[in-house]
Parts: sequence; structure tokens; C-alpha cells
Amino acid sequence: MCGLRRIKSWFLRTRPASQAPDGPERESPRVPAELFVSPPNTSAVLEVPGNVGLGGFCFVSEGLLLPGTRLDLMIDLHELDRWFIVQGEVLGSYERDGQTFVRGRFLEVDFEDERWLARWLDGRCLEAA
Repeated sequence: MCGLRRIKSWFLRTRPASQAPDGPERESPRVPAELFVSPPNTSAVLEVPGNVGLGGFCFVSEGLLLPGTRLDLMIDLHELDRWFIVQGEVLGSYERDGQTFVRGRFLEVDFEDERWLARWLDGRCLEAA
């Protein structure tokens, strides 16, 4: 995963001073995204709102998922005309304001896919600025 560390390091070095963190925060930004999630032991694919960063994801779920649960995820990097397809692992679930959120990390992302995701995240961050 040294490629992921290089990309995260690049995000930290290239962040504008106006976006510098006041305290501890993620190593890369999270951006809103529609995720396509396939829960374990099912062929269903659910489209859910959430957000994505270099190392992981968070999305709105119909119910709590146990830590360690494996999911298949797809994210449409539509500005780059590409799909990011990866397995993820649930780190935890929580409820807030009547909604259930699932957060997790990506598993075994190859270097080229990391680069595409980083390019997409960078473009989305620039759009929001």
C-alpha cells in the first residue's frame, strides 16, 4: 500500500492554506458520492448516498452492519468515464438523526485504481472550492 501513502502525502502537501486543518483530520478529503453496494450473501445491488475518500467510505444503510462484514462496492467516477470497483470491509455502524450510517475501508486496491480515485477526488474537491 505504499502507493496509497504517496497519494495521501500528495494531498497533504498540495492542500491550500485556507483548507489547512486546525486539528487532527483525515489524510485525504471525503467527497459526496452515490455508492452501489452489494451486501454479503445476496446478488442485490443497492444505490446509496454516502461519501468516499482514498482509504474508505461511509453510506446510509437500511440497518446496522457488523464490523468485519465484507461488501462489494462500485463508484461511478463519471467525470473520468470510469468505475471504481472494490471490496470493502465494514469498520462500524452508527445511528444519527434517525438514519443508519455504515463506515468502512477499501481492501486491496491496486495502484492504478488508487491513482484514478485520487484524480477523481482531486477534481471533486476543486469543484467544491
